[in-house]
Parts: sequence; structure tokens; C-alpha cells
Amino acid sequence: MIRQLKNLDMTFKHVRLFTAVLIPACMMFAGFCIYYCLKKVYVLANGKAILATVSSHRENIPVEASDHIRAFHESFFICPQ
Repeated sequence: MIRQLKNLDMTFKHVRLFTAVLIPACMMFAGFCIYYCLKKVYVLANGKAILATVSSHRENIPVEASDHIRAFHESFFICPQ
């Protein structure tokens, strides 16, 4: 019985050590992923790479409206062949 308790105690020590190593490793991996994802983002438009920036919705309304009108005219007035 004493031998089984020693074996059980050693098992808990190994699990505790494994957990103590795994949690910091996961945190470091998550930190690296967040750091890597915060780099610059480029969008490919008409063969040109354009840097994507964050802007408010109000600033985008004129651009979105003109794009919607252009897309409507292309879809409605140009006959598919």
C-alpha cells in the first residue's frame, strides 16, 4: 500500500510539473500569435498592394457609395456574353 501511495504521489508531482510548464508555454505562444497578427495588413487591388488602415464608418460612406453605384451600373447595364 505504501508503494502505491509513493507512486501516486510521484504521478501528481509529474502532472503538476507538466502543467507548470505547459501553461507558460501556451501563454508565450498566444503572445507570439498576437504580436505576429498586429503587423501591417496589405490588400491587393487591381494588381497593386495597398496598406489597409483603420478608419471610421463616416469616412468610408462616400467611397462605399461610389463603389455601390459603379457595381450597380456594371451589373445592370453591361450585358453578359
